[in-house]
Amino acid sequence: MINWETIIEELRAENLRLQAENDRLTRECAALRRAAHDATHDDLTGLGNNRWLRQYWNHVQASDASIEAVMMIDGDGIKAINDRYGHEVGDKAITHIANALRATRCPAIRRGGDEFLLIVPSGRDPLSVAGEISGTVSTPLAVPDGRANLTVSIGVAECGNGHEVLSDLISVADSAMYQAKRSGPGRVITESKFSDQRK
Repeated sequence: MINWETIIEELRAENLRLQAENDRLTRECAALRRAAHDATHDDLTGLGNNRWLRQYWNHVQASDASIEAVMMIDGDGIKAINDRYGHEVGDKAITHIANALRATRCPAIRRGGDEFLLIVPSGRDPLSVAGEISGTVSTPLAVPDGRANLTVSIGVAECGNGHEVLSDLISVADSAMYQAKRSGPGRVITESKFSDQRK
């Protein structure tokens, strides 16, 4: 004679075991996704980091996609904000700049400190994007004794033949950014130097 109660209990126990195993696997997958995200994104701003940039650039090269320019963006006077108000307010200023980059919907990373890199995709005008960033950054930032007006210095390395090496573009954009800083806060400098190599 079939003992249905025993069979039902065994099925219930197996169902509970499978649910527990599914829950465990779900937690492990979520942990792996978090670890992968943390490995490629900046803790403070949520933007990508240098590892994310390498992955993105490899994708661009593999897909033969084209970009208009690489920008280096540096916050003006962030050290003074840190010195006057402390690093918590300095972090707010850095996040303020990061949000301005995010608003452009262009791929962007934080390279460290108050230095950022942004890639202008094909079809976007680099100077218009630089204007968007400067305009958004200029929105006053609340600080303990009032409001601070932020600016950024931007160096633009324009692309030409689609075969540029990323490190070359970064070097050109970096040089242009330092020229911008020497010219005064809130400046944009553009340079064009092309390489026929493909990374």
